[in-house]
Amino acid sequence: MFPLYKPGDHIVTFNWGKISIDEVVVFGAGNTYYLKRIDKLVGGDAYLSGDNKNEAAKIWKIDRSCVIGRVVFKY
Repeated sequence: MFPLYKPGDHIVTFNWGKISIDEVVVFGAGNTYYLKRIDKLVGGDAYLSGDNKNEAAKIWKIDRSCVIGRVVFKY
């Protein structure tokens, strides 16, 4: 998610309310957590990608229930 989010940044997330397109969310896959932006919402699925398209070209398709929370603050 560089340049907006860098390694070592701290974030605050909320997990209530509905997620929307263009929001940044945290989701888990296995034992790893990822920070990605929502590109599209279709049914119960969310399509996510990173902001830096040169380094994060992969589009993630996840179930909305995998979203841990949306980012509301960075410090």
